[in-house]
Amino acid sequence: MWKWEQGRLRYFQFDVLRKIAKFAMESDIRHADHDELVEATGFQFPSGKNEPWRNYARVFGLSMIVVPDGEDSAQVTEIGQRLAIDGEVTTDEYLHFLARCTTDPSPALSGWDHSVEPRYPLLFVLRILLARASQGYFTTRINRIISAYSTSEFFGDEDQTRLLDLIPSDTSISEDGRFSVERVDDRQASESIKFLAQLSYLAVISGRITVSLAKEDARTLTSELTPINGNHLADSSEEILRRAALFPGAINEIQLDYPATIMTNEQEAGFLEGGRIKRTHLALERNSRI
Repeated sequence: MWKWEQGRLRYFQFDVLRKIAKFAMESDIRHADHDELVEATGFQFPSGKNEPWRNYARVFGLSMIVVPDGEDSAQVTEIGQRLAIDGEVTTDEYLHFLARCTTDPSPALSGWDHSVEPRYPLLFVLRILLARASQGYFTTRINRIISAYSTSEFFGDEDQTRLLDLIPSDTSISEDGRFSVERVDDRQASESIKFLAQLSYLAVISGRITVSLAKEDARTLTSELTPINGNHLADSSEEILRRAALFPGAINEIQLDYPATIMTNEQEAGFLEGGRIKRTHLALERNSRI
């Protein structure tokens, strides 16, 4: 099962990450104290014995915004620099890229080994959701996705048909009326999926994730989403910087207009289950059908 930063979901909100990136561009985030970050972001970073960097360095690394630079400083990545500019990056551009280059193991977490062939858990999640949506199955239980990843050896770039076989359309129901799936209790994986659900066409409600794309757009997007690989570096910070540097070219490889889909700018929130938020992604504004 893949690792994530558990209990930090609210810090992975796109708007919060943008504010963190802005702060990192203007100040020394490696040595910033609690009050400085709160004032700059308007978001609470609970104080404690340790500086915020020690408590939230994994958030900064997993989001590919800032990495350690030596023993006493930090470096803002290409992604962090772009997130710091208003209107430069949309939520969909950012999250599609992260899905394509987030690996298991991850250079942002302990246990990074550049010699191991990595799996792409977030890409696996996204492609299996889109593959199912292309066949008319628009809602999937999060625990079924996690179970499929756990019990398979799939990397994330498999053919759509093979992905569909992992979660059969004829869902097995037990005698008590519940889904028959392998029990996999992994909050880290679940939180990373909810992070990914900030994509404009995803929503999480009561343990289920829904895709609001037309079948045609889901099918096209599934085929376009491929892993961003390359020669992995042994140094974890250098590896994150290498991946982040690929962002400008990668965002042009995927069509984010969803031409067959008519989407409203108000969707169920993917982050807070049952809540509602106003969607104002540029990805939607570019859609001529809206």
